Amino acid sequence: MKQVGNMEIWVEITHEILEIWVEITHEMLEIWVEITHEVLEIWVEITHEVVEITHEVLEIWVEIIHEIVKLEIWVEITHEVLEIWVEITHEIYEIWVEITHEILEIWVDITHEV
Repeated sequence: MKQVGNMEIWVEITHEILEIWVEITHEMLEIWVEITHEVLEIWVEITHEVVEITHEVLEIWVEIIHEIVKLEIWVEITHEVLEIWVEITHEIYEIWVEITHEILEIWVDITHEV
């Protein structure tokens, strides 16, 4: 009989320990849920900020690329215009040299006759 009494006490103690364990576990889970919720809120805020900053950086990058492309087009057009200008200037120079040469020949002929 003594063993049955001891067993009942043991069952009662075990039951109380398990009740305390369930309460502690429940409280820990509530705390864990609160902490997880707060961490997730912070993570969402940080992610939102990162997305906004990334968006702004990408907009700036797009503007820079756009300006570079405009600059490259401008450089290309300027290069072509300068090539044409050099050709025209060269042709004008050759014509000028010819005319000057002819004028000088005429001048030399006239001065030689006089």
